[in-house]
Amino acid sequence: MRINKTIPIAIIAILLAGVATSCSSDPLSVTCGDYLKKGEAEQLDLAARWADPARNQTTDLDRIVAPEYRGDFMAYCPTHPDDELNNLELGFG
Repeated sequence: MRINKTIPIAIIAILLAGVATSCSSDPLSVTCGDYLKKGEAEQLDLAARWADPARNQTTDLDRIVAPEYRGDFMAYCPTHPDDELNNLELGFG
């Protein structure tokens, strides 16, 4: 009888853990290769998120700079398809 109560509790715990991790996942944990396959609107949204430090929101300024960042990603990503956007940093030089 004790096993019958333990299994549903374990299943609920696993499901709750899955929901918690899926809600807190970084929207920029996408590879450059996957980024290139997305449509322009989604690419611009990801570029705007990349511009924002919080990455879970976008401001007007983030959307203004998104086309420039998208251009940078379009230039960088074809030769680095396995790099994830959340690991990229802006460099000058």
